Amino acid sequence: DLILTKSISRFARNTLLLLETVRELKDLSIAVYFEREKINSLTADGELMLSLLASFAQEECLSARENSRWSIKKRFEKGEIVGMAHLYGYDYIDGRLVINDEEAEIVRMIYRDYLSGMQSGEIIEKLNALGIRKKLGGKWKPGDITRFFNEKHTGSALLQKTYLDDAVCPKKHINRGEKDFYLAEDTHEGIIDKETYKAVIEEVKCRTSNKNPPKTIPKYPFRGMIRCGDCGANFQRKKSKTEVFWRCAANLGQKDYKCSMKGVPERILEGLAARALHLEEFDSGIFRENVREIIIPEANKVRIILKSGKEKEYSWQDRSRSESWTAEMRAEVSRKNRERNRK
Repeated sequence: DLILTKSISRFARNTLLLLETVRELKDLSIAVYFEREKINSLTADGELMLSLLASFAQEECLSARENSRWSIKKRFEKGEIVGMAHLYGYDYIDGRLVINDEEAEIVRMIYRDYLSGMQSGEIIEKLNALGIRKKLGGKWKPGDITRFFNEKHTGSALLQKTYLDDAVCPKKHINRGEKDFYLAEDTHEGIIDKETYKAVIEEVKCRTSNKNPPKTIPKYPFRGMIRCGDCGANFQRKKSKTEVFWRCAANLGQKDYKCSMKGVPERILEGLAARALHLEEFDSGIFRENVREIIIPEANKVRIILKSGKEKEYSWQDRSRSESWTAEMRAEVSRKNRERNRK
C-alpha cells in the first residue's frame, strides 16, 4: 500500500508526530510518498531525510505563526477589529461591524430585562419562547446570558482577551494579564450606551458575589427536595427490580399515618427537571442551584418550583410493563427458561 501526500508540512505539524506516524505505517508495510520532496518512507535513507526536512518544515510553520501573531498584534495596536464576525447584534461586512437592526432590538431587550431584575434563566426562557435563536442558531442555554454582555455592544472593543501559547501544538488561554490588552474605542456604531453596559456589568458582579458558596452536591440530588402535595411528607428514594422510584415517606410506612400518593420514577424527575431548566440532559449541580423544591400535587403530576419564584407543572405517563424490562432482565428470564426446559 502507498499513501501519497503533497508535502511534509501537510502531513504533520511537528517532527515527532511525523516520524511516529511514518514508523507506525512502516510496521504495517505501508509507504508514504512525499511528492514535493520526492521521498519514500520505506527506502533506506527515507527516514533520515524525513527527519531533516521535517525539522525545517516545523521551523517554517513556527516562523509563519510568529509572523501571523506579529500581524495580529499590530492590528490590535491600530485598533482594528479582529475576530468579531459572529457578534450578536451586528453583521460583519468588508471587515466592518454593521448594526443588524432586528438583532439590535433583541440586544437592547436583554440588557433592559437584566437590569429590571430578571434572572438569566428567565431571560433564556423568554428568548426561547419567542423563537429567538443565537447568532449561529440553536436555543439559548444556561450561561449564555452572562457571556452575552460584551463591551463591543457600546462601539468599543477590548482586544486580545485570549491568546495562543508557544507550544508546537498551541492551546488557547484566557488572557489574565500574561499579554497586553488593547482598548479600541469607537471602532463601530454602538447599540448600548456605555452607562448601561457598566450598570449591567456591575449587576453581574453583584449577583455573582451574593451567591452562596458552592455546596457539596449530595449523592442523590432529589433528597429533601420532593414534598407530597397530599400529606406534606418528604419523598424517599427506593429501588425496585426495574428502576428507581421516589415515594412518599408515609406511603412507605415511615409515618404514623398512611398516604396513598403514587411514586415517581427518578428518570421522570430528571427529565422534567432538565426540561424546566432548559437543559439537554439533567445536571445535578444546576438543579440544586436553581430549584427550591418539587411538589407532587397528585398522581402523574410534578410541580417544580424555582428559586426565582416561578412554578412549572408537568404531567407524565407510566410506561408499559414491556418497556420497563431491561435487556439484562430479558436475558435472565431467557436463561431461566432454558434451564427449566432442560429439566
